[in-house]
Amino acid sequence: MHVQNLPGELFTLILKLLESRDLLQCATVCSRWKDLALDVKWKEHKVELVDMFRSLGSIEPSWFTTKHSSIKDAVASAGWRRLNELRKKVTRLRIRKQLALDDIKYVISLQHSIEAAHQPFCPKLRRLDVKIVPRSQPYAYDFLAGQSLIKIRIRWTPRDHGPLMVMIDAVERAALQSPMVEHIEVSLSDSHFIDYGKFSRIRTLIHEGDFSMESLSQLCKGCPLLEVARLWWMQAALVDDETIYSEPREIQVFPALQGLNIADAAYGAPSLRILRSTKMPQLRELEADLGEEGFSETHMLFEHIRRESPFLETLTVTAGRLE
Repeated sequence: MHVQNLPGELFTLILKLLESRDLLQCATVCSRWKDLALDVKWKEHKVELVDMFRSLGSIEPSWFTTKHSSIKDAVASAGWRRLNELRKKVTRLRIRKQLALDDIKYVISLQHSIEAAHQPFCPKLRRLDVKIVPRSQPYAYDFLAGQSLIKIRIRWTPRDHGPLMVMIDAVERAALQSPMVEHIEVSLSDSHFIDYGKFSRIRTLIHEGDFSMESLSQLCKGCPLLEVARLWWMQAALVDDETIYSEPREIQVFPALQGLNIADAAYGAPSLRILRSTKMPQLRELEADLGEEGFSETHMLFEHIRRESPFLETLTVTAGRLE
């Protein structure tokens, strides 16, 4: 049987085995292949946001900024119907190439002219990966996702407080709009404002940036399903001496936590506080940086961990001269 005579369902299964660039090559063969190949690409592969608009028409980058222009012209030339079809197919979206804020506002206003304001731009979106380049102006990306989202990844190093809050507010709004999120990876400096406790179904958290004791408390109270946590760049300035060395006023519990990694903790102070004030009965793997401050308390902490985490299998601790 000639490949052109294959049933659409069988041909689609073959296309799902191809890489994204190969699908784009298949899309140039004929109109039938184009429809099937692009349909698989939008549904099965990670799509760059700007490429969604490029499929409508020419979108050229500016030589002077990181934004892309002519989105309004591209939508106007292809029509809203085509964009409407594409956005409802995408399940994995990546943002690397920054768009102009005016373009984002235009797309949102266009969508809201035919749908209720609370409807997500990509209703089937399951994974969202955002990396904002330095010196660019971030936008509230949460308009893209809805009930289907299960994984968020955000990476950005802001240079001032205002744009940072745009990103943090977007993360917390995503908790309301996307209650099924299970995996979060955030790399934001000065990001201890994020309330992860709003993500009640989260199972994996990778946090690179400032992390305060209030953040930990919110995580304990709001995320009973959390299984793996990796906390990096924790800052001692967010934990006062009385909080570190006094007896914990409240013992917190991570009932399902199985893996905990606390790295680059300033002087070990946050690590000490977490291990002294938190029960982790299901813990299997622990890696912690206790710093110089934790050297004198190592034996006591080992006894505490052994008592509170009976299923522990792997323990890696750095404490001053001890490793």
